[in-house]
Amino acid sequence: YNVYRAGISTDTYVGVTTSTSTPYKDTKTPRNAVYWYDITAVNSVGQGPPSNTVGPATAASGATATASRRPSATATG
Repeated sequence: YNVYRAGISTDTYVGVTTSTSTPYKDTKTPRNAVYWYDITAVNSVGQGPPSNTVGPATAASGATATASRRPSATATG
């Protein structure tokens, strides 16, 4: 999975990490920062379409982005 985040829902999403496990906890977020997340699945054919955008997620001490087999995203702070 590729995890992307943006500071504004309409902003450019920046890659945060590539992960093979779920959930992924974004620990590089400042306390009380607000982010929106997208997740894409990746396999040998390439990258799939982005999940539904999730947010705003306010990070108390890092936000958790969760990917599933069918690309979807949830975020908790």
